[in-house]
Amino acid sequence: MSFGVVTVQSLRDYFGSRLVLLDEEWNSLAALKNKNYSTARILYLAINFDLACAKLDTIAVKPPFDESENAKREEIFERLIVEELLLAGPRGALIARENQALSADEMSAEYRLVEYMLERSLVPEERNLIFEAFDRGVSLERISEVRREWEVESHEERSGAVLGDGTRHGGEVQSRMRLQEMLSARQAGEDVEVEI
Repeated sequence: MSFGVVTVQSLRDYFGSRLVLLDEEWNSLAALKNKNYSTARILYLAINFDLACAKLDTIAVKPPFDESENAKREEIFERLIVEELLLAGPRGALIARENQALSADEMSAEYRLVEYMLERSLVPEERNLIFEAFDRGVSLERISEVRREWEVESHEERSGAVLGDGTRHGGEVQSRMRLQEMLSARQAGEDVEVEI
């Protein structure tokens, strides 16, 4: 299922009656997108928050909420954010392959690749693209070079650069597709024209 843009309304629509949250809690979850949280990460946090609130020693967790329970719920939300950061880092949990690579020889190419990605706090979706390129034979040096070019292009897009028809560049999905295209072209030894 394609979730689309993360907003308060899209989160409410996605969960329906499965999650009963306060308006400010929906707002807090949606606001995480501005802190570079991936959609999947926000959805998992929402589910975990609801499960944690259900364990409160109060009457059924449903409106109206009293002030004491509001305070507990706010504390739960903040603790979940902190605990997730401690466990997963600022960009999300490591996949099994990354954990395995970090347990291997520090001089191995895959160890250096994972170290490179974590040092730059890359989001899981971007790490997956880089793993795919690495598996196709793209070296870490070429990956690093392509990412630098892609970051320059992405910065120009965010600064308001427009396409030839006057429309602005797309969002995250299009940006990742562009990175994938650039990695594939570099593997084939082609120059990638930067469209501004």
